[in-house]
Amino acid sequence: MTMDQHTQKYYEATKLTKGGGLPPENPPLAWTEQFFKEYPRFPRIMLPEPLPIDTSVQFCINQRVSIREFSDASVPYEKIATLLRTGLGRRRTRRNYPSAGARFQVETYLFNFSNDQPSKGAYHFNVRENSLELLIDEDTSSLREDVIGPFIKNAPLAIVHTAVLSRGEVKYGANAYRFALLEAGHMAQNIYLISTALGIGCCASGGTIADTITEALDLSDAEIPIYSLALGHPK
Repeated sequence: MTMDQHTQKYYEATKLTKGGGLPPENPPLAWTEQFFKEYPRFPRIMLPEPLPIDTSVQFCINQRVSIREFSDASVPYEKIATLLRTGLGRRRTRRNYPSAGARFQVETYLFNFSNDQPSKGAYHFNVRENSLELLIDEDTSSLREDVIGPFIKNAPLAIVHTAVLSRGEVKYGANAYRFALLEAGHMAQNIYLISTALGIGCCASGGTIADTITEALDLSDAEIPIYSLALGHPK
């Protein structure tokens, strides 16, 4: 089998080569300044402190599985907060996952289709304030299949990752897209392992309808959906 021509073209245009250049001794501010997306005019819900997690990493790795059918049971709000703050949050100035050049291109949104808490709708995870910002204050269950794909049934919650590629492009050019995908993968693995520790089912999905998410969240042209994870209790 041969590589798709578009994939081959992208690889050739972005691959690193020997002697490709070293970073400057005094990098520009655009390479080091960190950005935090916020919605200051939207209602904000502060997340409680994370629950303690005493389960071993080995146990979580051994037990991790993708769940594609969920029950009607609600996920406790404290566990949702733990997933977000522990898996995707930060400790002082450091995030809980790696990011190329500390550009942190990936933003996180939470869709509540049918869970008891928080109220149904869609939220942005404000990583600096440890809060959820309410973007859609209405039932979003009609969007569920587009957000997480048609092969995952009855998930009450979904985490959606988007990429603001301009944060990485200033330093990495077209490689920013590849690095954003890697970053989202690091974040998703955190969510998988913490979900397992908390007794929550999880299933990552790339089969989402990007245009639906973009329209629902009113994303700008500079921000693209790249990954979704369904969450809930296994059926």
